[in-house]
Amino acid sequence: MPHRIAFALILICVLPSFGQQREIDSLHIVLSTTTDDVSRIKTLTELCWHYRFINADTARQYGLRALADARRIESTELEVEALHNVGVTHEAQGNYADALFYEEQALALRKKIGNEAALANTLNNLGVIHDEKGDFNKALDFYFEALRIYEKLNDQPKIAMVAVNMGIVYREMKEYDK
Repeated sequence: MPHRIAFALILICVLPSFGQQREIDSLHIVLSTTTDDVSRIKTLTELCWHYRFINADTARQYGLRALADARRIESTELEVEALHNVGVTHEAQGNYADALFYEEQALALRKKIGNEAALANTLNNLGVIHDEKGDFNKALDFYFEALRIYEKLNDQPKIAMVAVNMGIVYREMKEYDK
């Protein structure tokens, strides 16, 4: 019986990585065959996202290529996604100043574009970065702003996510009643 449990645990851990690797392999094929700027930038951005926790440096290379190309073709929507993903690669490595640099640029563009769900996601990410830096009050400011938007959109899973993030901060601040 313990062997079956061990085997099941191995499968649970290993199988998702095969799926992710297939996704990455597919993206590399698309990248090598696409000639369309928008498709290439979207693929670079996806590669950045998929590599973010596997190899943040590799992810960042894809993200920065996407960012440069998005700026070259003057696509704000593609630029903001690349900025966000590059910010996430820095956050994954604890490079908080760099993460804030990219996420704050993403925030400014998200406000211009007006996509409230994406704006709330960026606000939440900024909250995470400030939380990880230990700047809890600033983290809460971003979380509350994200929460207001998610509540307006009635996005229950995102409301729950932000509430958990806020709970983590309050626990760190030893404000258990909140």
